[in-house]
Amino acid sequence: MSALRKGSLCAAIIFLTSAGGSAQADNRVAAPLRSAVAGAATALLLPGVRLPRPETLTITDIRSNKVRYDENEAATTKATLVNTSGREFSGTLAADMILDETGDQFAQGDRPWRYPGGHLDHLCANRDYLAQKIRGSLIQGYIANYRGITLESPPVPDRWGWAAHNYLGAQHIATQHHVVSWFLPGWRPTLQFMTRYSRFLWAPDIKVVPEAEKVVSVTGAGADQVWGKRLVYRRDTADGRELIVHLVRIPPFEKWDLKWLDDPEPLDSVRLTVGTDSGTLRDVQSMRPYYWEEPQQPVQRTVESTVKDGRVEITVPGFRYHNMVVFRFGKVNR
Repeated sequence: MSALRKGSLCAAIIFLTSAGGSAQADNRVAAPLRSAVAGAATALLLPGVRLPRPETLTITDIRSNKVRYDENEAATTKATLVNTSGREFSGTLAADMILDETGDQFAQGDRPWRYPGGHLDHLCANRDYLAQKIRGSLIQGYIANYRGITLESPPVPDRWGWAAHNYLGAQHIATQHHVVSWFLPGWRPTLQFMTRYSRFLWAPDIKVVPEAEKVVSVTGAGADQVWGKRLVYRRDTADGRELIVHLVRIPPFEKWDLKWLDDPEPLDSVRLTVGTDSGTLRDVQSMRPYYWEEPQQPVQRTVESTVKDGRVEITVPGFRYHNMVVFRFGKVNR
């Protein structure tokens, strides 16, 4: 990659093969590629928009020419880079992806990740070291269904394992993991959510909040049916901060069960209380994957809040498997 000076914009064309072939770059100047969704609540939450960070080099956009994966077929990925620093950058672009090949969640046996609680422990351990400390990108796969289910299989009665895949996908969303599996409709809510809200899931400036129970409390009917204590993150911004809280539904089965038939009833009375650190609350957004009977798009809502004595209280909009709540605060007043 040729040197990039302050104020410069670079669109790098990177050629990758599934077998891990060589990469090349074309440093021709191009305008950044961005996408937007009409009716989004705030510009901050628009999918595909990554603003340049101050005084550094930022990859603001990545686009692939591939929609469907074909074994050993070359793919072209275009990355847009913006340099806002006073330094020149040169060298080779490298993307680290760490593959965790624990893909036998639905198999027989007693490995820890075949139990929902043990699986969450496993993902959090991955995240805390590999993502948070060495800033790698995490992927778990290849998750097999061990029942020979395909799209040609009859969908009834378990809808191709819909419930199990949604319980499992909620854990991947909340722990900074990508996922690879043989596609079934039950994966789509998770994958769409990851694509839409990747800025709040995988970015290197998303940091785990230690001892989150001192910052966030989960109460109300249904609070005992969710995991959340280890799934709170913080992102500092140029003009404030964001607190990102994931609520993951605890499955009703002891071990992962693809034959589980029923969706859980939505939890609509869970309450979150967070400290403001004397900052000004700007807004609260709630995001969740779609239900079986809904249009195939993530559901986002602006949440009404009550601010009193330095605490923000909300009632989380109803959800079955997963909800991500983003609290946006202004600068702390001292």
